[in-house]
Amino acid sequence: MVEQSDEHLVVAYEDGTFEHVDLTTQYGISAGSVYPQRQATTLKLGDKIEKGDILKYNAGFFKPSRFHPKQVQWMAGVIARTALMEASYTLEDSSAIDDWLAEQLGSEVTKVKTIVVRFDQTIRNLVKEGDHTDIATILCTIEDAVTAESGLFSDDDLDTLRLMSSATPSAGAVGEVSKIEVFYHGDPDDMSDSLLELALAHDKRRRKVAKRLGKPAASGQVDQSLRIDGNGLELDHMAIKVYITHREGMSVGDKLVFASQMKSVVGHRLSGINETESGRTVNAVFGAKSVMDRIVLSALLSGMTISVLTAIGENAAAMWMDGK
Repeated sequence: MVEQSDEHLVVAYEDGTFEHVDLTTQYGISAGSVYPQRQATTLKLGDKIEKGDILKYNAGFFKPSRFHPKQVQWMAGVIARTALMEASYTLEDSSAIDDWLAEQLGSEVTKVKTIVVRFDQTIRNLVKEGDHTDIATILCTIEDAVTAESGLFSDDDLDTLRLMSSATPSAGAVGEVSKIEVFYHGDPDDMSDSLLELALAHDKRRRKVAKRLGKPAASGQVDQSLRIDGNGLELDHMAIKVYITHREGMSVGDKLVFASQMKSVVGHRLSGINETESGRTVNAVFGAKSVMDRIVLSALLSGMTISVLTAIGENAAAMWMDGK
């Protein structure tokens, strides 16, 4: 590997060709929600690459292998102690999970907040990538052309403007600003100074990324085909997309799979203390009838095997600690 940064890497092959690999976070849409796909690599600058080595992987689904540093392992799920019993929330293959398992099976979700401004408006105090937001966090302050040029707004006036929702769009989500994208429809020369500065800065970043990846550079200039909430971006308007990412635990209505073959929908979140008679925490409840209806024994066998191996490991560790 001959070049590397947090956002890319370049591999030089023996035949004289180069491969540019993008490591930036990609955002995918599923069922109306946006999910960040974080890309990572185990390689370091100067590493030798063999055929079959993994150049990059999705950090949400894979992790580096302990035994083969240049390979990855699929994170297939979580080992959770599951009680097989009938309850109102196990009807029709439903299930219940506790707070720990809900957090373990959580995922990152991104809310995209789009701010549309006219070219003659001025924008101030735009949030930056890495900033934390709450529901009421102000993303920026928008001034009309007349007030922006008159100098009527002092710092105290700007604080007052924050109370006006039309001029100060709020985040509407708790999380971290993970990305900001800027698109504009029209001639940049017609923009206000603040919008022009913003457009030039993001176009410069696009050119830098394109150069690193060996691709032709593209600006944020678009036409009316760019859709914002179903409507095309009008002429002499700029769209600022603010990506706010947070982690959500699994909740009622989400789907999961027990023992790699039994699909289930979470129907209940366990609260309070949920333990076996021996005092071991129960992380989930699934219907015993649901297992038997599938005419498979793998769920029972895997559960017993994991329990036995856990007991052996605990006893072996205790014996070692006691010097035996």
